[in-house]
Amino acid sequence: MVNESTKRTELLYKLAPPWYHSRFDDFRSIFTNAPEKTYKKNEIIYVQGDMNHYIYFIVEGRVRMSLFDQAGNEKSVIILNPGSIFGENCALERQPALVTTTTNTPCRIAFIHRNDFLEKIFKDRNLNERLIYNLTGKLNAMIKHIKEISFMNANERIMTYLYKLSEVYGHDTDRGRKITIKFTHQEMADLSGISRVSVSNIMTLLDKAGTISKTDGYYYINNVEHLKEWIKEE
Repeated sequence: MVNESTKRTELLYKLAPPWYHSRFDDFRSIFTNAPEKTYKKNEIIYVQGDMNHYIYFIVEGRVRMSLFDQAGNEKSVIILNPGSIFGENCALERQPALVTTTTNTPCRIAFIHRNDFLEKIFKDRNLNERLIYNLTGKLNAMIKHIKEISFMNANERIMTYLYKLSEVYGHDTDRGRKITIKFTHQEMADLSGISRVSVSNIMTLLDKAGTISKTDGYYYINNVEHLKEWIKEE
């Protein structure tokens, strides 16, 4: 019987929303005795171009990975949730970091040196497989993200992200499908490549149409089929 965590992982790979996470227990054992550090919101962990030697595990909070141009303009490419690891690509390859990682919320993050990480991975085939799935999952998410920001208009992107979030993180209730992770209009704007004001306008439009609603910081998709129809019409 497939459990809820496995279903979510399968949906993550299939739909690849730009809010990404691994199952919390996938890598937790590697970081059981690892040091941890707490971060405030909007603190930088490492910067694009840095030589990073550590792999990080998000115990609490959310972290965004972003690209910066020479003028300092930022483009978020993915947001990582609790259970996610990051830093593995640059640390394992001993190459400068391709992205800047910044906390989107207050965070508690464990970290381990690449050599210790590899030692544990090589000793455990299951961990080895999880690392491969983790890397391919992120690649899948980023490819789909590039496709969405390249070929979809603003309305399509926001509605598509809402649909993906409702499928991966949704829980059906009497009032509709509750998206069980909180997110801000700014996070949505950063990922979709449009302004926060534009995101707010689109969310207001959907709210007035009765398609979505918000209570206690959580969004509800009141009518999933209606949302899918909006996407098709765009």
